Order: sequence, then structure tokens, then C-alpha cells
Amino acid sequence: MILVSNLVEGTHYNVGGRKDYVVPSGLALTWDSDSKTYKPFDGTNLDGFVNNDEGVALRNAAGETSKQVAVAVLVHGIVDPRFLPITDQRTSVTAATAGAGVFSFIKA
Repeated sequence: MILVSNLVEGTHYNVGGRKDYVVPSGLALTWDSDSKTYKPFDGTNLDGFVNNDEGVALRNAAGETSKQVAVAVLVHGIVDPRFLPITDQRTSVTAATAGAGVFSFIKA
């Protein structure tokens, strides 16, 4: 789950001036142990990536924005940070993965 209140419009959804209320696949994530949900990558603890070809819709068919949304999270793999959808995360993900894009996260 992701708490929608942790997302910033124009940075984590509605990227590039879009108004679709969709979090793009590839958003880097950090596990928040306090809320037991994921939030956008904080620059230090890379715990996975949103893994959904179409992205994750924050609004339902009636146009109501959810308080939290379920996401599929890629927790082990190789990601080329140059192609992440959130420009601001490219440099910090490169640093967190020692430039190779390889990461593995297993939550107990």
C-alpha cells in the first residue's frame, strides 16, 4: 500500500503536466515501518519500485481520490536508473545501487 498523502502532484503523479492521477510504474519506494506502507524513495533506503505496466490510479471511476492504494512492488531486480519515470529519483537511485541498478530487498 502507498499512502496518497505521501505523494506530491507533479512529482509522483500527474507527471509532465498530465491530469490522469496515475503513479507511473518505476516509482522508487521506501518502506515506512511506522505506517506499514510504502512511500516515495527517501534517498537512502531503496526498498523497491512500483511494478505495474499501466501505473497505479489514485482515483476511482467516480473521480474520488483514494487515501491509500495497493501496488505491486518489484523488490529484487536490475533497473536502469536512466529510465525511471521520476527525474528527481534518477541520481539518488544510481547512488543507492552503486551505479549498477542492482537491488534486493527482503522485508521480514
